[in-house]
Amino acid sequence: MEEMIPLLCVIFGMSCVGTSSFGKINSNVLSGASRAKYSLYLIIVGAFACFFFWLFSGLSIKVNLPTLIFAFFFALVVASATVLRMIAFGLASVSGVNIIMSGSNIICSLLVGALLFSEEITFLKIVRALIMIASISLTFFETNKGERSETGIKDRKNGVKLFFVMMLIIVTCCAETVVMKLFTLDKRVSDDNSFFFLTNLLLAIGCIAIVAFDLIRKRESIDNIRHLFKPKRLSCFLGFTFSANLGSIASIGMVALLDVSVYTPMTAALGIISGLVSSIIFKEKLGWASYLAAAIAVVAVII
Repeated sequence: MEEMIPLLCVIFGMSCVGTSSFGKINSNVLSGASRAKYSLYLIIVGAFACFFFWLFSGLSIKVNLPTLIFAFFFALVVASATVLRMIAFGLASVSGVNIIMSGSNIICSLLVGALLFSEEITFLKIVRALIMIASISLTFFETNKGERSETGIKDRKNGVKLFFVMMLIIVTCCAETVVMKLFTLDKRVSDDNSFFFLTNLLLAIGCIAIVAFDLIRKRESIDNIRHLFKPKRLSCFLGFTFSANLGSIASIGMVALLDVSVYTPMTAALGIISGLVSSIIFKEKLGWASYLAAAIAVVAVII
């Protein structure tokens, strides 16, 4: 447990910083963004991330075939999850999507850990998963209480489509953890910084192709995306990238130390607690459910 305390602190701190300051600003900038604009954002963030991991690697990126393969699949999974979430948010409320995704992902992590990594499903792991499902439900209770539908589905005809999209999102979320876990277990790979560097490089290359396609074939206006290069916005992108990537380094360290069935609910708990801290910093109005959810999440972290 002592080895995890510094990692937990880094993950929690970077989650607070990224979510409370830069994350909010960046989400406002990208609100209603076109595909080209969103892809350009990912290119900028990916370029910053590559520079970040290059520095952290001591200005030396070590590339071999196993690391490149892991990076390719991780980039593919991350890109798929991003696109699927955008589709899901178009069919239902953000809170509805998150509550289904988070709760299902925690349950799936128990099964994935047992089936792929021979992890034992203990009574404590089941209790921790149930605690986190209760905490997640409370977290989004206040967001959903103004809606008639718990999932906030905008059109009942979209229910079937949403179901299949959510199943794919859950698969990609599990795949993210599985790829990281397999990477930490493979002795042939180089190092964490090189892995994340290659992941962001591949993501940026893919997004460059998308932007080029939209500019050439769809004649996307340069004026619609050039404002992303303003110094103030670039500084926010840089701040978000730094906090997110430092959190990624700590996360892969956690994956190496913990079972998948423990890692998923624990990181979900830290996300809920950091969300509460961010809301307090921004003086957002919170109800009893948010405080109770954070308290329950603390229990999930320490047991």
